[in-house]
Amino acid sequence: MEPIKALLIVSCQIFQLQASLQAPQLTVTPRSPYYVMGQSVTLTCSQSGNGKGKRFTFFKDKIELSSSEWTWNQRESYHIPQLHISHSGAYSYTYCTISDKQPIHSLESDPAWITVLDPPPRPVLKLNPPTGEVNEGNRLLITCSTNRNSTEKRFHFYRDGVEMTPANEGLLWLSREPGGASTDASVTILQARPSQTGDLTCSYEEKNSSRWISSPWSQKVNITVWAQHPYSALEHARWAIPLLIAMVPLIFCCRERVSFQILHVQTTSEAPELTVIPKGLYYTTGQSVTLTCRQSGNRRPERFTFFKDRTELASLGWSWRTQSDRYDIPQLKVSDTGEYSCKYWTWTSPRSLESSPVLINVLEPPHPPHFSVSPKRDVYRSGESISLTCSIPNNRHVSEVLFYKNRQQQRALVQSQSSPENFTQSLTLFPQDGGEYSCKYWVKSEWEIPSPESISINISVLDPPPRPALKVDPPSREVNEGDQLLITCSTNRNDTEKRFHFYRDSIEMTPAHEGLLWSSREPGNASADASVTILQVKANHTGGEFACRYEEKMSSHWVSSPWSQKVNIT
Repeated sequence: MEPIKALLIVSCQIFQLQASLQAPQLTVTPRSPYYVMGQSVTLTCSQSGNGKGKRFTFFKDKIELSSSEWTWNQRESYHIPQLHISHSGAYSYTYCTISDKQPIHSLESDPAWITVLDPPPRPVLKLNPPTGEVNEGNRLLITCSTNRNSTEKRFHFYRDGVEMTPANEGLLWLSREPGGASTDASVTILQARPSQTGDLTCSYEEKNSSRWISSPWSQKVNITVWAQHPYSALEHARWAIPLLIAMVPLIFCCRERVSFQILHVQTTSEAPELTVIPKGLYYTTGQSVTLTCRQSGNRRPERFTFFKDRTELASLGWSWRTQSDRYDIPQLKVSDTGEYSCKYWTWTSPRSLESSPVLINVLEPPHPPHFSVSPKRDVYRSGESISLTCSIPNNRHVSEVLFYKNRQQQRALVQSQSSPENFTQSLTLFPQDGGEYSCKYWVKSEWEIPSPESISINISVLDPPPRPALKVDPPSREVNEGDQLLITCSTNRNDTEKRFHFYRDSIEMTPAHEGLLWSSREPGNASADASVTILQVKANHTGGEFACRYEEKMSSHWVSSPWSQKVNIT
């Protein structure tokens, strides 16, 4: 038998002969048009032919999944214990047997389709009062919320894993009738009982086609119902009655000046108020926050206790001097994310209700951007154009980039075409544009998270040098051919290095072309003016418009002045 088995397995793997056996029948249990993630299914291949040994092969989308051992059974199963989206597809089976020492394959079974859907998103359970603590006999509102309002739903509420019903809990439904398309549903425990203390959760079913698909359960929220003890007044009377008896003589002696108030002593004080400074939707690592627990009644608390996620953080106080206390977190870490609350104690009330929780979300800030200016110079002149570039590290998904001057927002930067991580802005400079420039960006996530500001770059913008004045000698501006003509370009600045330029009809004059003689010092000195002399005026020098300008050295750059007025010479 063993050689036959070996021959069967090897032959069914190697040979692909024409199928001559009838196709097997494939069934899926449980049977459904679609399934949700986490369900289990079993595929069963049934063959109704002879009782020869055979080997079954399972396929998904025509790709082999597994092959069974050699068997005499007429059926074989393939079990998927937990369905995932990747299990969606068309499943089929074939089998192979041996006849006359030759492998014979069956036809492939009809495909069985398995469609796996994502379950509806997890709902959120909320309570009112949000502390989850309530005195016996008071109302408690429980709300199950989703973010899908376009589908028909059925909501379910649970306490300690057991579904809550009006008969068992004394509930009042506040939302629409079950099966509506509302995004949430609420129930109210009309009169809370201590026996209802426990962990509450909720879930909902969403109708898809003709089938109801269950969501995951919400987060667990603990509720505590404090009992009102009828004997508490007697406990206080044990020490109150002897005190009153001892004060009887004083009452009779001083009854005109003494008044008494009968105080109602409760076992549970009202909840304090918890605030956080600074207030924000989220915080970044390294920030500091201060939590302040304040009791608003007229009794002095002796002790405050702060909690994070219902776990005690610190107990502070035993002082009658203040009605509040605070808890400082000097440098936030991601692990500090959570819900914070507080309670207080007094001598007459052993405990207060817990405050409403304050949520602190701590996020890692994005890396700072790199800011650059092009062209890079120590000093810029008025009218010059520059490009500002804010480069985002790690190719983050950016929602906004802002440009700052002296830490004041100027404008949003426009994304460049060449590089998706670089944002650029062109700027034409004027003297008032000088200052410290920087940039920052915002990353898209659940919140808009700003990056730290980039390193700033100082941009200095100088006015252009003042306009020079052009003078000619003779001042009449008329000269005979062959005479000399003196042209002088004057400024009122003699403390900077300059280079002067002279023009006739907007073309720069040179000694080679004009027969000029420079009368001032060498170009590049700190003189306030420069002159040129046309030694012998020629006829072709007439009818021209003369002008001049100069360049002034600022730092390592030459900055041009405006042109002088134009002077016509005949």
